[in-house]
Amino acid sequence: MSTLVRRQTAFSIDSFMLDRYADDTAGERRVWQECLRDAIKCARGKATACNSTLEKTRAMEDAVDWFLSQKTGIGSFLWVCYALDLDPGRIRADLRDRLLQDYHG
Repeated sequence: MSTLVRRQTAFSIDSFMLDRYADDTAGERRVWQECLRDAIKCARGKATACNSTLEKTRAMEDAVDWFLSQKTGIGSFLWVCYALDLDPGRIRADLRDRLLQDYHG
């Protein structure tokens, strides 16, 4: 039986940084970390793949819906948090605070 050795996962809304895991699923974890980073960027209106204001607005709405969803299936926000050993409540609170800061200048 293999034992997974993990370091404490750090999450920063400001820098979109997540520490790497020291185990055999690091590549898969990086994919989900990037998914989370992209969703944060979209929720903050900083989606780089959007060419119009309408596309950015839709990406923001979709990302916020994803963060607020209570779904637990593969690829859902709660599932990603579980897979990365992150606290979804803390991430939601940090994102809410960042969105308020963005909105108020």
